[in-house]
Amino acid sequence: MVFQKIVLLVKGKKNSDKYYDQSGYDKEGYDRRGFNRNGTHKNGTKYNKKGYGMNGFNSKSEHENGSKYDDNGYNINGFDKAGFDVFGYDINGFDKLKYNRSGYNKSGFDIEGYNRKGFGKDGFHRKGFDRDGYDRDGYNNMGYDRGGYNREGFNRRGVNREGLNGEGYDQDGFDALGWDRNSFNKEGSHKNGTFFDNDGYGRDGFNINGFDQAGYNRGGYDLNGFTRERYDKEGFNEEGFDKEGYGRDGYNKTGYNRDGYNIDGFDSFGYNVEGYNLEGIDTEGYNRQGFNHYGVDREGYRINGFNDQGYNRQGYDMEGYDGRGFDKNGFDRQGYNKKGEYKEYIYEYIRNNIAVELDSEANEDLISSEQMMKVLLFIDKAIKVFEIRDIAATSTHLRIASEFFTKEILASSKVSAMGETQFDRLEQIRLSSILSKDKIDLLHRIRTNGNNAVHDGLENSSITGDLLKEFKLLINEWVSSFL
Repeated sequence: MVFQKIVLLVKGKKNSDKYYDQSGYDKEGYDRRGFNRNGTHKNGTKYNKKGYGMNGFNSKSEHENGSKYDDNGYNINGFDKAGFDVFGYDINGFDKLKYNRSGYNKSGFDIEGYNRKGFGKDGFHRKGFDRDGYDRDGYNNMGYDRGGYNREGFNRRGVNREGLNGEGYDQDGFDALGWDRNSFNKEGSHKNGTFFDNDGYGRDGFNINGFDQAGYNRGGYDLNGFTRERYDKEGFNEEGFDKEGYGRDGYNKTGYNRDGYNIDGFDSFGYNVEGYNLEGIDTEGYNRQGFNHYGVDREGYRINGFNDQGYNRQGYDMEGYDGRGFDKNGFDRQGYNKKGEYKEYIYEYIRNNIAVELDSEANEDLISSEQMMKVLLFIDKAIKVFEIRDIAATSTHLRIASEFFTKEILASSKVSAMGETQFDRLEQIRLSSILSKDKIDLLHRIRTNGNNAVHDGLENSSITGDLLKEFKLLINEWVSSFL
């Protein structure tokens, strides 16, 4: 805060230094007269030792100048002798002209005589229109009166109050005397006293023989049987074509019928009604058997029944596996069913693919050991959570499975690690040459991927899925090597 240094002098001598902020208050919050912002004096009351408050008035409403008004002429309540405040308004909020701060008098009208909605005492708005939108002459902003007529006396249809338009005719075409523009009355009589005008044509435009001035009868045909558009009663012109350009034989001048085919049955692009050209190929390039020149049908399958991805219409590849890697019996390439059950497949796999009978107690103990059961259990868990896209859980289960695996292979190799961590076990496996470098690298990648997911929240679905797949292959290979 910025303070202004004030030097106080007592009897001509420098007494002390005081600092005041830009609002005039010192560090204790008091002004030069000893009052704080709340109007309380240093002595703890609202008045100084002379009995005057922050505004200069005492408890009897007397000012320091000895009167009831301050030096600007206002009393303790802020009003001058005439009863108005510094802004010119009395205690009720009205100025000397009897208008309030919003500019309206007690009756609700401003100095121009309009209320808050803009209407005067005569009911007209300051813009000149009444509440219904009509001006003092009775017309709205579109120029029409309440009856719907403009200043010239016509309504929006151009008719005056007598029902006549600007030319003096009513809606039926008759003037005030009952004659139309051609001098016929409603009964069809002409002013000449006959039913025909001086040229011999009646009010409907036809002469006594039933033809109009252009030579057409009431049916619209001339003496040769053609209409004004020059078509006969069958709809053909003098050249023998109808309005759409087709002749009596159904073909147009270019040789195509209404369906767009010529006499040989082909359209202008060379395709017949079945959609094939002379070579038997349709507009999309497929023959009648449904294959294009690449030998592929519309669904993407080749003549041999497989698509470019190698799957047939039932969704299986040439080896009999579907897109998820399962055969028709529900087992994947690694021998797992969709529930992740592994024992049945392991034993079946060993019997069918490894020339060893499971009559060896050592082999049975190896596959059914507690560590291996936990390995397979957590692989199963990893598979299940991966299917629901829980990558963090997949990474965790995969790492746990790999840790049980390293414990198992160290135990089965009768080797002890120097430490308790997975890193220690993998280092011991490397030093003991139990697994190849690429398999140890896989287990390290599983370890770091699990750490990234659990500790750092870094999840990678693609990497985790690949690690899961590689680890399953490693386990199968390892089991087979001991049988």
